[in-house]
Amino acid sequence: ELVLNAGAAYGTNSFYRNPDGSLVKAGQFSSKDAARKATDYTQINPRFYGGLRQELGQNVWIEGYYRGWYNINLLDQADESNLFKNSDQPDRDSVLTNSFLVALRYTGVENVSSGYQLSGFNLGLTGEIAPGFLNTYQGSLGNSAYMRITLEGKAFLPLYSLVQEESNRNIFSLYAGFFTINDITTGLSESLPFNGVPTHARQIFGGISPRGGLGGTIRGFESGLIDASIKSANSIELRALLPNITSGIVPLVVAYADGGFGGLPLDGGPDSEEWYGLASIGGGVGVNLFNAVSLIAYTHYAVLGEPLSGQAWTPFGLGFGLHF
Repeated sequence: ELVLNAGAAYGTNSFYRNPDGSLVKAGQFSSKDAARKATDYTQINPRFYGGLRQELGQNVWIEGYYRGWYNINLLDQADESNLFKNSDQPDRDSVLTNSFLVALRYTGVENVSSGYQLSGFNLGLTGEIAPGFLNTYQGSLGNSAYMRITLEGKAFLPLYSLVQEESNRNIFSLYAGFFTINDITTGLSESLPFNGVPTHARQIFGGISPRGGLGGTIRGFESGLIDASIKSANSIELRALLPNITSGIVPLVVAYADGGFGGLPLDGGPDSEEWYGLASIGGGVGVNLFNAVSLIAYTHYAVLGEPLSGQAWTPFGLGFGLHF
């Protein structure tokens, strides 16, 4: 199969390191607004990838892609206290990263019962390389050179299902979900900050569909908080599906526990021997719309680590789609 994907975003990104390379902490800011001004900036972010995937057997795929990732940082709009604006990062203004990915995946998750309950498991191993000779530029395009290996898996276990047979209407369903993602990133250029790993690559878990890490994948924390060369995040979730409002619109309730760790910062700086853990618990209520998208209102409570807000409890957070 031929796979092509392209998109772009305009929105807020964040940078969580002090000028000496150490990670920012909630206590160093006088207020939540001061933390936001120091860490947040506006970014335009076109991304695209294309390649081929081949089925090797039932639900087993091998895939190969080229990915282009272009960040344009609008730092003129940022506050004068902004940490990224005052940094010497080579991707401070913008960065264009070309990389190649190879993945081996098993995709066994399927809809069961009324069509809204999930069962089975997925497992994927992805290798990515952004070679320096393709990512060294003159001017303001930044430089990058790194490689990454990502292992991720998810599994779903149906626990209970009551469906009205005549109309196939869900009355009540309950299932459990389990998710893990683990990431090792290595810079390939000792002459560049963070050994050639640009900010956007440090702040995500890799794979075919990247996601923010360590914060973000651990709910209740800022997305991209705790960038590190080794990251691991794990989730357990219970999902209850309530009686259909109409055909295709199903209310849902979720309860979760997230936990993970990151360590070995890529610059070998003052925190190079430190490891960081994050964990949270919480829940949410929402609605599944025609099995295409879910909207969920969450509440989160940090049980390990501290959000930059300084408050362990996040009363409200909005999720577009289930977390995994």
